[in-house]
Amino acid sequence: MWNADRSIGDRARARAAGPIVALAAWLAGGLTASAGYALTGLASFQGDNGANSYAALVRDAAGNLYGTTSGGPVNSFGTIFEVVAGTSTPIVLAKFNGANGANPFSELVVDAAGNLYGTTVFGGASGSGTVFELAAGSNTPTVLASFNGTNGANSYAGLVRDAAGNLFGTTSAGGANGFGTIFELAAGSSTPTALASFDGAHGNSSFAALVRDAEGNLYGTTAFGGAKDLGTVFELAHGASTPTVLASFDRFHGNTPFAALYRDAEGNLFGTTSAGGANGLGTIFMVSPGLNTPIFIASFDGANGRTPYTNLLADASGNLFGTTTGGGANDRGTVFELALGSDTPTTLFSFDFKNGAYPLSGLVMDPAGHLYGTTSNGGSLGVGTFYALSPSHGENLSVRPGYVVSPSAVPEPSAWLLLGIGGAALAGRSAWRKRAASAR
Repeated sequence: MWNADRSIGDRARARAAGPIVALAAWLAGGLTASAGYALTGLASFQGDNGANSYAALVRDAAGNLYGTTSGGPVNSFGTIFEVVAGTSTPIVLAKFNGANGANPFSELVVDAAGNLYGTTVFGGASGSGTVFELAAGSNTPTVLASFNGTNGANSYAGLVRDAAGNLFGTTSAGGANGFGTIFELAAGSSTPTALASFDGAHGNSSFAALVRDAEGNLYGTTAFGGAKDLGTVFELAHGASTPTVLASFDRFHGNTPFAALYRDAEGNLFGTTSAGGANGLGTIFMVSPGLNTPIFIASFDGANGRTPYTNLLADASGNLFGTTTGGGANDRGTVFELALGSDTPTTLFSFDFKNGAYPLSGLVMDPAGHLYGTTSNGGSLGVGTFYALSPSHGENLSVRPGYVVSPSAVPEPSAWLLLGIGGAALAGRSAWRKRAASAR
């Protein structure tokens, strides 16, 4: 449960006391980006097995992948699907019917028993969306809770689950001011509790999953609101009822973030914005503890992608990976890497519609360094694809065992250990902070 055990003032002092150093060493001692990735698995959604996937995949310990689609078979309001390890064909596990939810946009969370948890944007008792569970072996989603507006409405975000089974997330609307909420669904409860309502000044409309640290503090983004109404990075300290704005966007550093954050072992937060930056096509940014401004890392230029909507993932060397919804060789979106030490994203793969188009979901990486994801459009029927990418020269990335899911899907307190941040990555993060301080 959400209990006050540390004052907000203590949290603020702890952040301010954190070391603030520049980023120059990051650029001086970087690694070489991968040469590229080859398509090694592809399947088109056919409608009867789902259509238009907007959610990142989650991978279980056996290598099976799970995801959602917002559309699907006739009289269906979306699906939950599985891609069995070693195959490339999505198999429908369950269909939404409106009453049990409609149109999921969020990635799933999988627990140790194989149960899946997520949210839907619409459907449920009030039509404002649901929190659901698909029990292992079941083919029918169970509504754990329906949103009613007061406690939030229209959740596009995935959940984070703590060790006690409590679920945390965000809604894009509803709450005290209509700008969305941060909510908790306590284990065994059927009513989401609004831990905080956004008010514009502290953010407006979160579309992204939260990340949670070992102390129970929650971090996320809003697409709008903040000092310039261009979006924020926020923290909800454990026990607090008002989000703290860690950074407001200003176009130069990027604006309108739709993506969840990635948090490293030092507490640095990394993410993407869908717009802004040097070319107005989106950025990769960092927010460092104690430095309440976004730190600009890289801008997209169209050739290497544009308009990213998804969160980043990191390998054990500290390289960052993600997708963009447009740009690349065919302007149908890319898979990119930002190598440790670089300030320019490298295109690893460009979509061409036949193999998918406009990916709105992030990536998942297996222990051998293969990347998996979905696209929202393209493929044989134009309703999206599942794809698998492998390093084109056969190299395996050094990924710690267990780093198989997006940050928002990993229960605390072990989440940040599973993120595969080795010594080189920590050095790179410190170097990034040095660059920030030197720029001030």
